[in-house]
Amino acid sequence: MITRPQLTRRIALAARWTSVADGRVDGTTDHLAQLHRANLDLRHIDTNHTIAKAWAHIHDHLPGYPTTSMPSRGSGGTVSNRTLDLAIPDGQPDPVRRDIDELLHHLDQTTTLTQLILQHRDTRTVDTGITNDHGATIPATVLIEASARRARFLLLRWAQEPEVRWCTSCERHGGHRQPIDASRFGDVCRWCGEFRRTNKQLPPIEILRYHHTGERIPQRVLDRFHVKLPKRKKATT
Repeated sequence: MITRPQLTRRIALAARWTSVADGRVDGTTDHLAQLHRANLDLRHIDTNHTIAKAWAHIHDHLPGYPTTSMPSRGSGGTVSNRTLDLAIPDGQPDPVRRDIDELLHHLDQTTTLTQLILQHRDTRTVDTGITNDHGATIPATVLIEASARRARFLLLRWAQEPEVRWCTSCERHGGHRQPIDASRFGDVCRWCGEFRRTNKQLPPIEILRYHHTGERIPQRVLDRFHVKLPKRKKATT
């Protein structure tokens, strides 16, 4: 997991290189305008205040057990932060980490391509090796502008308090955070949704304890609550 100082440095690097290149290289009018707009986007988010707010919300919304000192609903106090690898079972994508990875990708792409432009001193001589649907090579400045715009969007979105997307069923177990599957189950995650569909009820908290720690749920526990686990779908090739 990247730290806040590392994120600050990555943003500063991207902003610095676009600033250095802006107005100091040759290229078409469109290319130079794209480079200038990318510089403005990155300068807009290269502030300690914006980064601090975004980082606080990103960290607070990571899946797993809350790490802040504020008690979660139903927890009665703080809870320990177990390994986050257990927070997304069954290969579920983590939307928070996905946003972080995307943000870093766009920052790195902006920095790398801008450095190449500075080496050549001309926007037209950098071959990105990336083509559009028609087979034409996409100019470096087009990618730089798109990446800077996307990085700005992601960081500013996280600088605002994002909508909490955690399963209301899993939350009953010490405030456990698990992304919901809104398209299929509304306010609960896939596992709780499939459990509810199978048993016509949400999983009892005792069963959630086993599930969240990655332990096998004993048959005696299932029998006590008169429930059964949803059948796993076989993978198709």
